Amino acid sequence: MAYPSRRSHLLFAEDCFLFFRAEEKEAQVMKNIFHKYEIASGQAISLSKSEVFFSTVVPSPIKDTITNILGVRAVVGTGKYLGLPSMVGRSKEATFGFIKDCIWHKINSWSSKCLSKASREVMIKSVLQYIPSYIMSVFLLPDKAS
Repeated sequence: MAYPSRRSHLLFAEDCFLFFRAEEKEAQVMKNIFHKYEIASGQAISLSKSEVFFSTVVPSPIKDTITNILGVRAVVGTGKYLGLPSMVGRSKEATFGFIKDCIWHKINSWSSKCLSKASREVMIKSVLQYIPSYIMSVFLLPDKAS
């Protein structure tokens, strides 16, 4: 019985996230896919801007082998992509704590501009509501508020 491939992907504008097992064979397959893409499209993949993220259970020698095969750098921790965290860990509250910080930062910057109460209300309704709405369109947020 043949098993389906464990490789997967997410596409965003001109970028994509690729998922595969942390194995040398899988890295070779991905490198071959990159090469075929470059030939077919005439576009070169910018490996200097590319990154790979490993699970904590992947041994260091495997990480080194895969980064050498693909010619990319390994990253530790989470970055942001399109304003959202690219990786969500176990602590959803810690991951999404930036939402509250972002909203408070915007409110505080408006209060120093001598806006009337009505103007601030309009700003909150028209600008601040998009922040959690955008994030909730991608992620299921935790129930517990911190």
